[in-house]
Amino acid sequence: MKKVFKVLLVLIVALMPFVAVSAKTTKTTTTTAAKIEGNKVNFYVFHGNGCTHCADLLSFLSELDKDPEYNYMYDLVKYEVWYNQENATLMTSVFKYFGVTDENKMGVPLYVIGDQHFSGFPNPTSQAEAYKKATDDIKAALKKAYTDANYKDIVAGIGSGSIDPDESKANENSSKDTNNIIGYVIIGLVVIVIIAIIFGRHNSDVYYPTEEEDDEEETTEEPKKEVVEEKVVAKKVAVKKPAAKKTTAKTTAKKTTKTTSTKKTAAKKNTKKK
Repeated sequence: MKKVFKVLLVLIVALMPFVAVSAKTTKTTTTTAAKIEGNKVNFYVFHGNGCTHCADLLSFLSELDKDPEYNYMYDLVKYEVWYNQENATLMTSVFKYFGVTDENKMGVPLYVIGDQHFSGFPNPTSQAEAYKKATDDIKAALKKAYTDANYKDIVAGIGSGSIDPDESKANENSSKDTNNIIGYVIIGLVVIVIIAIIFGRHNSDVYYPTEEEDDEEETTEEPKKEVVEEKVVAKKVAVKKPAAKKTTAKTTAKKTTKTTSTKKTAAKKNTKKK
């Protein structure tokens, strides 16, 4: 049991440096716009002049700007990328941050609300169902960002240089998942050690005889069996002897009775003869 404890403790100690190193190498993302509750959030749209899907999105945003339920929540910030290289470079950096590295997938429109991003936009007539879902997602993202005290303005951070697009959100989430897994493993090992200690203490209270003590018990049991057998035989003998005495006494009494009766019979015969 002690060996098991030692192995488990060694495993825990061995994993601790990995947790420490992982925690040190995980960088905290800094943002430029620390949101104050009640302030508007920035709604970024990367679009191209002549893009039909971009036109559908901008048309919807024109209607949303008239909706009193949402128009107070955001400021619309537009970047045209087909004819502006600087804006196109910014859009590429934003895509990289969100884990999109394939240039074929870096299409417009791209729209970002806080740390949430969306790509593409359906036609309201030919794709009515998808259109409803896309507009509902935009409204939900606005509500989430507007009420989030930890709101992060990713586009502003990348534009100012305070956020490195190579430190992508996907990598950040992956490192967090790795830390969580290692933490769960350590917790599991600690639980196993505690359970092992509890059972170890329970088993230590139970006495298990050694092989030598077992041999001694076997040797002492054999004479005990012999003594018991002798007592049983002695009892049987003691029971039988009184029975024999009783039988002898009865037989003697019968013989005496017969002798007496014979004497009486002989006396009668003598009397008759006289």
